[in-house]
Amino acid sequence: MSLAPRGGARPGRKGKPRLLLVDDDAGILEYYRTILEPAYAVECAEGAATAVALSRAGRFDLVVSDIAMPTMDGFELMRAIRQRDEGVPIIFVTGKASLDDAITAIEDGVFRYFRKPVLPRVLADAVRAGVDAHRRARAARDALRRRHRHAGPALGSLKASFARALGTLWIALQPIVAWSTRRVIGYETLVRNEESALGRPHELFSAAERLGRVLEVGRAVRARAAGAMDGLPDGTRLFLNVHRLDLDDPEFLAPAAPLTRHASRVVLELTERDSVDEVGGVQDRLAALRSLGYRIALDDLGAGHNGLSKFATIRPDLVKLDQMIVRGLDRDEHRRRLVRSMRELCVESGIDFITEGVETPEERDALVGLGCDLFQGYLFGRPEPGFARPRF
Repeated sequence: MSLAPRGGARPGRKGKPRLLLVDDDAGILEYYRTILEPAYAVECAEGAATAVALSRAGRFDLVVSDIAMPTMDGFELMRAIRQRDEGVPIIFVTGKASLDDAITAIEDGVFRYFRKPVLPRVLADAVRAGVDAHRRARAARDALRRRHRHAGPALGSLKASFARALGTLWIALQPIVAWSTRRVIGYETLVRNEESALGRPHELFSAAERLGRVLEVGRAVRARAAGAMDGLPDGTRLFLNVHRLDLDDPEFLAPAAPLTRHASRVVLELTERDSVDEVGGVQDRLAALRSLGYRIALDDLGAGHNGLSKFATIRPDLVKLDQMIVRGLDRDEHRRRLVRSMRELCVESGIDFITEGVETPEERDALVGLGCDLFQGYLFGRPEPGFARPRF
């Protein structure tokens, strides 16, 4: 039985999300199509070779595929499709489920992994979630590209610089201390690279946003953070900055991802400057990260205009006060009142309060006088390649 696309399911008709269904069993393809039409514009491919050709002809919002197929398996198909569309969600439905395949699927960022037969409602719900996530991520990437279209270097030059930056990426570590006990409570990871054109973190992420490659940077940073965990001193945590687009990355939420096994010792920092409210279901994603063992911090509190809104959305376990409020507060009563108020809010909410950018003994002493105890800044240690001891 041949399953050429039906007339009512042609690509893009009525603006429906486009699905690519791949299996070497025509009966299974018909079963999937019965479940998913008419809500989606469905294309069916009896085998991976046909699927690759269809993917080259146009982009899809989601792919549902078997794994075991002649000439090319599901993993090879996924890599071929993602050469054209890196972020497209893939759902695997296989008749020969194995632990190794499941782990590989998770590590490769597969959106869902099911064993045949999959119930209609389960498949429909997974497809709906995958399409929604993909369209949100695509809209965010498109917005960022429009924002940067007329800024910065030519696209070809930027791609070359970005590739060099990603290839030389490493992480520096800066201590976070408890002053009253003179001990280290954690280290923040700070992104560094050897490409002069993108040497500063904001330049690297600006380029990644313009190129639509933020997820690559996030995955590279998390992989290097996971590699550093064996050297993390006992009793301390690693603090890791997270871009809002990372929250839509299935790999981030995967139990088999490199950093997940260390989650109980990792604090994820979301900055007040970042528009996390634009991420659909952000509270569900944060709940999923917490269920893996991560703690969540709101970074740069006081840097933006909607800090209380972010406070309510993120519901952080820790807060990091922006360094611009700390700068010179020993000589500024207004800044001291701000710090006192924000710290009291955190104490009443059971949230740990960390002040960043502490550079002088006078700033430290003024903060101690306000009841602050957890500090980060050049006074205690600069970012370095390893887990250096702070200065007290």
